[in-house]
Amino acid sequence: LIEKFMAYRLEQPSWVRPGQTLAPASVNRELSVLKNLFREAIKNNFVERDPAVLVSKLPEHNARNRILSDDELEQLLKVAPNQLRWMIILAAGTGMRAGEIRQVKWSDVNLGEGTITLHAGTTKTGHGRLIPLSSELVEFLSNLPRHYKCPLVINWRGREYGSYKTAWKTACRE
Repeated sequence: LIEKFMAYRLEQPSWVRPGQTLAPASVNRELSVLKNLFREAIKNNFVERDPAVLVSKLPEHNARNRILSDDELEQLLKVAPNQLRWMIILAAGTGMRAGEIRQVKWSDVNLGEGTITLHAGTTKTGHGRLIPLSSELVEFLSNLPRHYKCPLVINWRGREYGSYKTAWKTACRE
């Protein structure tokens, strides 16, 4: 029954992506909610068994293959505010994810070796890795302002740089 419903949901229109159907990742989130609901219901003696326990998640193929052209990158850098511009430069030069960039501390940056260390648990995959830096990125990082109260490379007036999504959407529109 649940598998049938999941197949049905895959055919439903997406409200996030007009003209497309729901992605497997969206249906998997719904399945997770359902499993949590049944887990709580069992714990509180509302039901005896979980009909979703043997249902597997759908395979997700969330790979993105869109790469900005040099002109697009240049235009984006022109309109982005400073902190977002710095994130874009690091992302374009290293392939790091936005969440990884926002967590990098100055103690993770070795300008002499030209590396950034991403620690296990701070990455999407949970695995740490060493990010090599080009000489241009070493120079860029050397010239970034440092805030005496904040160990983060990308910060907003000494605090963690909050949500960048509004600034990103605005920069992309311009």
